[in-house]
Amino acid sequence: MIVIEKALGALFAIWYQWQERKARRTLAAWERYDKQGRLKPRDAWGHEIDITREDTLFANSEFLKRTDEEDNLGLFAQIRRSQEERRRQAEEKMKRSASTFYASKEWRKLRYQAFKRYGNTCCVCGRGPKNGLVMHVDHIKPRSYYPQLALEITNLQIMCEECNVSKSNKDNIQWR
Repeated sequence: MIVIEKALGALFAIWYQWQERKARRTLAAWERYDKQGRLKPRDAWGHEIDITREDTLFANSEFLKRTDEEDNLGLFAQIRRSQEERRRQAEEKMKRSASTFYASKEWRKLRYQAFKRYGNTCCVCGRGPKNGLVMHVDHIKPRSYYPQLALEITNLQIMCEECNVSKSNKDNIQWR
């Protein structure tokens, strides 16, 4: 009988501690709500924030001022200017790299070999310098898309200026 009383006493103590924990959690939960039954605002660390209605209205009005249509237009203009600047810088870089490439000793040597190998007539229209045309050495696969083929003689063809300009930056398959 004494053993049962001790076991019941221990069981009651555990039950009583559980009830106290439950009551503390319930009170803590109630403290998270204001008088209107809404959750009280808290910051990222869980600390309660005291916000009045006037603070909220002021913050909203400031936000609305900042997102005014003129500011948005200014933002769009700024984005557009930065995109234009990046595009212009990329074009300048391409022009510099093209002028450096075409002035290189390797390109001039390869250009000479292409004229020697393929002749001095346009591979498209068959005309040449005898017809008063300026001849170009053209990359079949564009150098901008296939930089690894830039100095391959098998990627070169002789074209008159007119045919080369009409071909532009396309490869033979796209152009024809």
